[in-house]
This record gives sequence, C-alpha cells and structure tokens, in this order.
Amino acid sequence: MDHSADIQIIKGNGLKILKNQGESIVGFDRIYIGAAVDKEDLANITKLLSPGGILVGPADDELVKVVRVGKVSLELEDDHNMGTEGNNSSLSGLNEEFTSQILSGVRFAPLVLSPSLNTIIPANVWNPSIPQCGYPLEFKSASMQLLMCSNSKLVQPLPRVPSEEERFNLAAMLPKSLWLEVLSYTHRKWFEPEQNEAEYLKRRLREEKAKVASAEKARSEAEERCHAAERERAVYRLLARRWQSRLNLLLSQQEHQDENVRQQDEAAEELSDLLDLAGDAYDHDNDNMVLRFENRSA
Repeated sequence: MDHSADIQIIKGNGLKILKNQGESIVGFDRIYIGAAVDKEDLANITKLLSPGGILVGPADDELVKVVRVGKVSLELEDDHNMGTEGNNSSLSGLNEEFTSQILSGVRFAPLVLSPSLNTIIPANVWNPSIPQCGYPLEFKSASMQLLMCSNSKLVQPLPRVPSEEERFNLAAMLPKSLWLEVLSYTHRKWFEPEQNEAEYLKRRLREEKAKVASAEKARSEAEERCHAAERERAVYRLLARRWQSRLNLLLSQQEHQDENVRQQDEAAEELSDLLDLAGDAYDHDNDNMVLRFENRSA
C-alpha cells in the first residue's frame, strides 16, 4: 500500500477562494495559514472549514486556533461559551458556529494579496485506481462493500429460509461500471452520518475531558518541577553556607597569620633598633677611652 502524501500545489489567491465551487463546497478538515492575515480575512477563511474542522494561523500578531463546531442551538452555544470563558478569546467576525483560542503571540510576514484573482480548489473525483488518502474510513468501507456486492450474484442464498425481498441483492441490479460512475459524483463525506446535537455534545464533552486531563498532567508535571527546583535550591543553599563557613575560616586563619607575621616584623625592627643603639653606645665609649688615653699621654 502506498502511504506517500498526496500533495497538490495550486497557484492562486488564498483570500479569494470560492466557497461555492470545487472542494470548498464540502469543506476542509484542517487549514494552516503560513502568513499573517487580518482578522476580517481570517473570518472569511474559516468559512472553508467543514464541521469539526480546525484552522491554525497568525492573525495580526497572535497565533489563533479556530474550530468549527457546527450549527447548534443558541442555548447550547451559550452554555458552552460560559463554560469556556477565560480560556478562549473570541475573534471579531466569527459567529456561534466557531470557537476561537489565542495560542501565543507571534510575528509573521503578511500574506501577499496578489495575484488578485478568484481561486477554485478542484474537487476530488473518486477513482479506484488512485490512492484514497483524503477519504475517510466510512467512504472507503461503503465503496468497498458496494463494489463487492456488485460482483456477487443477484440472488443471495441465506442459511435460513428468507422472504423473496430478503434474497434480493440491490447492489447487483446495477453493473460495476455504473457503480463506479455513481461513486465518482460523490464527495469524501458522502457516507458520514449527520451529527445531531446530542452527538455534538458528546464529542465536545470528550474533547473537554481530554483538555482537562492534559491540563492536569501539565499541572502535575509543573508541580513536580517546582518541587525538584525547591530541593535543588535547598541543596545549593546548604552548599553555599558550607563554603561560606570554610571561606570565613580561611580568612580568619589568614588574618592570624598576617598578625603573626606583623608581630614578627615588629619584633625584628625593635631588635634591630636595640642593636643599633648598643652599637652607638659602644662606639661612644671607645671614643671616650681613646680621648682619656691621649690626655694621659700628653
């Protein structure tokens, strides 16, 4: 099976994509904008989302995430907005079909407005010979069942005795080539069941529970990092105190050594002065003795 990405490059203007032609009629599950747009232009781009689709892109200097939750009653939407107040920041131009959230502050180059021409994203035409990467599992399963039934016999034997209507294989009434032609006119979400308000609330509840679990995990990890930082700070503080005490001890020992050296120097100076005085006194006595001797000789 080929798992390579099905990438198509279309030249046009991202702000002038026609919403009523091509693949835009069905909508897109994911949209990423790689350049900064105005919030008014962002509101127009969000209309290309299919119900449940997510758009991420920079609007002005903010990286925003927009989710198209689908059309629900105003009462349910008001309850949802009250429950998420403080976490999401609404953008101008979005109605109750969308929820928005500011992820972070960013700085992107602005989206180029040229060429100013209407752009059509071609619709995907189903063909069994091409990879069906963009088709959901419901479409793949339904198309496979139809094609398999078209190859079987018109009358199907059953283990029990069924009625004549139960023995009828409706898919075998048309040839396979006709089924291929019929499937080529369908879009990728043809076999998906329409979501009612109860299913929408269940899905939103699962998403909110997942967000709460993720936030709780992030909080516990942050608390664990704070506790680890507190333990490291206590260890570093203890080491700092030990090094401070050792440094004070070394400084006091150095001061005592300096004091001893100073006292030794002072003692040496006093001893040198005493020796000098003794030498001067000795020379003076010798001079007096010589003078007396000379006087006696005279």
